[in-house]
This record gives sequence, structure tokens and C-alpha cells, in this order.
Amino acid sequence: MLASDDGTAVDVELVFASGQDQIMAEMFGWGLVLPGECRFLGGQAKGPAIHSTYACAGGEVVLELTHSSQAAPESALTEHFAIGVERGEASFALVNAVAALVRTREADFEWRWRAGHHPDDEDDGRVEDDEAPSD
Repeated sequence: MLASDDGTAVDVELVFASGQDQIMAEMFGWGLVLPGECRFLGGQAKGPAIHSTYACAGGEVVLELTHSSQAAPESALTEHFAIGVERGEASFALVNAVAALVRTREADFEWRWRAGHHPDDEDDGRVEDDEAPSD
């Protein structure tokens, strides 16, 4: 929380700037076969987190990407992101492959600070595989 000019508390949250669907799709491995026979199904950016979903040989896996300043101890880190397993059995190789992809595009990714605004007030930020850009 930060204080406004009049001294009242203001909720501040780090969020993703809109219009970054292509960058996110590339960071998640759109169109690639990743370790564990994993394929990107879609993603959703909401507030300070992005959830990317993969169909893998061992079942569905959901990874959570947040700003590196909000990393959980078990997260894989890049310069600007923390990558953790939200759901499913993700291999170390899958998480490392996604981290490597994130590193190739994270310099182009834009974070924004948002104050006093609830994340549910905007569109849901979904990125579906069939909406991802083609090469």
C-alpha cells in the first residue's frame, strides 16, 4: 500500500500492460512441443499473475508467472519473472524451457503499476492458443 497526496492508503498492484498477447504467447511456447510432450493451450493474465496452461503427456499443467519481486522460494527466476507450478505435475525441464522462452522476450514485456483499481474491473486478459499470432 502507498499513501495518496491526502495521506489515505491506496492499494497498488503491479499488472501487465494490455496489447501484449503476441509476446505472452511466444513466452509460453505457442506452437512448440515442450519437454514432457507439453503444448501450450492458453493463458490468462489477471492482476499481477499470468497463468499458462499446457496439455502434457502426464496431464494438464498450469504455470503461474508473476513479477520476480513476488517470487515464491521454489520459483524459477528470470530477470523480470518468477515461474511457479500452480497445478499439475510439471517437470523441471518444462519449467526451465518456459524460463528460457521468457528470457528471450521479457525485455519487450511491459509492467505497469495500478493504484486503487480492482483487477476484476477489466477484461479477463485471456490468451487462447487459436488466437495467438502466427509466424
